[in-house]
Amino acid sequence: MTDDLLADLDTFWRVRSYVDLVALPPEQRERVLPFIARWATAAADTQGTRLMQCYTATNTIRARTVAATQAYDVVLSPVAPMAAFPAEWPMPWGEGDTAMAHIGFTVPLNMSGQPAATVDAGRTADGRTVGVQVAGRRFDDLGVLRAARWLESALRGR
Repeated sequence: MTDDLLADLDTFWRVRSYVDLVALPPEQRERVLPFIARWATAAADTQGTRLMQCYTATNTIRARTVAATQAYDVVLSPVAPMAAFPAEWPMPWGEGDTAMAHIGFTVPLNMSGQPAATVDAGRTADGRTVGVQVAGRRFDDLGVLRAARWLESALRGR
């Protein structure tokens, strides 16, 4: 996963969300969180060729993820590159409109169709939960569930 791929994915999702946003009746559109409305509306002028480049990034993410993980039964990674942020914030950096860096560990597997589970791996010094992502090969949901159950048991015994 690269910053460029995440930025392209962000643009693709913005356009997709903008299409959904403008299709809403005005009374429903008013209920959309202001951050989400700003985020989606920023893509209003995205040209079709740019959108297709961004869509191609989703295929690149899928192919790279499958290729990088195919040799392994299970892959462990962080769930996020930072600890949990306040629930009132729409993103880890507050209202800042930055690309999707906070989903850099989870989105490749989501885009590739690979099963994944999250296991509670402990707490930060101030008590926030730290998660470990357990991912597997495409269609091996059962293998991921078994590995996650084993990891949960092993971590509880620490």
